[in-house]
Amino acid sequence: MQVPPGYEIYPYLLSGITIDRANQVWALGTTYIPMSKGFAYLTAVVDWASRKVLAAKVAITLEACHAVDVLEQAFRQYGKPEIVNTDQGSQFTAKAFVEAVKSQGCQLSMDGRALGEIMSSSSDYGDQSNTSGFTCMPTIPSPKPALQSWIISNGITRIAPTPA
Repeated sequence: MQVPPGYEIYPYLLSGITIDRANQVWALGTTYIPMSKGFAYLTAVVDWASRKVLAAKVAITLEACHAVDVLEQAFRQYGKPEIVNTDQGSQFTAKAFVEAVKSQGCQLSMDGRALGEIMSSSSDYGDQSNTSGFTCMPTIPSPKPALQSWIISNGITRIAPTPA
């Protein structure tokens, strides 16, 4: 499979390392939540070692700005990790997201399991690597039920409290 122009493939950095402390590795993921008409998208930041949800956001669109928002929220509340790990979905390969990670001095790690997502989103919806000039769509006001469901299905232990 050929990578579309403008997308960079980042290496998977977690092979062979022991992850045993907070802020060593954060994982980001987005999942869809079926609604009566369409879908909502839950994006969450999880600390790999503690398995705590550091930040989460439910939105009605799958855009890079939501991944950037949730990542920046986690940065503000918990500092920064050494490594940010994601799949290669279009929201994580977008220029805005990559810059948000790199501007904090974090390494970006990606696994290749979602490479097909890049191909389908870039061909169906145009290039999403540059979202400048677009307004981020609104979020859904109460993500708690969706977040609880996602936490349970992914074996996450608890939501991290906001530091004082």
